[in-house]
Amino acid sequence: MRSSPSATRSCRTPWISLAATGDSLLSSLIANGTGDPGTHANIDQAKASLQQLVGSLNSSSGSRFLFSGAATDQKSIGFTTAGGDAADTYFDGSTAQDATAAAFTAAFGFSQDSASVADLTESDLEAFLDGTFEDLFATGAGGGWTQNWSSADDSTILNRISDSESIKTSYSANEEAFRNIAKAYVMLSDLGAANMNDGARQLLTSRAIETLSKGLNQLTQLQAEIGGNQARLELADQTLDARKNVLTISISDLEEVDQYEASTRVTGLQTLLETSYTLTARISRLSLLNYL
Repeated sequence: MRSSPSATRSCRTPWISLAATGDSLLSSLIANGTGDPGTHANIDQAKASLQQLVGSLNSSSGSRFLFSGAATDQKSIGFTTAGGDAADTYFDGSTAQDATAAAFTAAFGFSQDSASVADLTESDLEAFLDGTFEDLFATGAGGGWTQNWSSADDSTILNRISDSESIKTSYSANEEAFRNIAKAYVMLSDLGAANMNDGARQLLTSRAIETLSKGLNQLTQLQAEIGGNQARLELADQTLDARKNVLTISISDLEEVDQYEASTRVTGLQTLLETSYTLTARISRLSLLNYL
């Protein structure tokens, strides 16, 4: 059996891209501050980062989508409109965007674009972030992530790499790391940060930094698992190569036998064996009576 490292190796580039994009935004949030110019820059970067996240989670190797769990034949993230049409991005009238807008309006009585956003208190915003907004990124029955974002399966694909070992060769976009990263991006880009007062904006930025940092730490843990699987795969390949070489030599020895030489050797051994039998028989008949 020969293991194939292609699926595991293909996973590595999207993970690196996800981490780099998240780290870049995290640095910008800290550097830009919460003034108007910095906030607008953060919003634009969060929108671009969200697009990159979706693109990475929809990465594929051949015909297999890497982050769809066991459902490798379909994209992990697929936005649709309320009418059932495909939405290219979160911001193209997707049901995910509609759900965020509906939750915000239900909580405060006005939309994210309203001038009334300036009146939001820190306590009201914090209650929203910990309550309704959190539910928008939950999985399972009725969870906003499962309903409006992800088509991925929670279960994953295992591939056998040796007689006794198997490794995970697909991951699910439903992992908490991805949901936390997406949550931070939406928090910054679609909750009306540009219209908030300083206190609410500082709270929002602080919570986005906290959520994004948590997601990136969880992503690092998943990357470590990928690295461990990669090492196991390479070791399994080396073991299989060694076994293949031994078998190749053994087969070669069997196939390259000189039949004439082998026949001659067998004949010689048979002659020696018959001579040995004869001598044994003679020795067994020896008796002192024969010489008296």
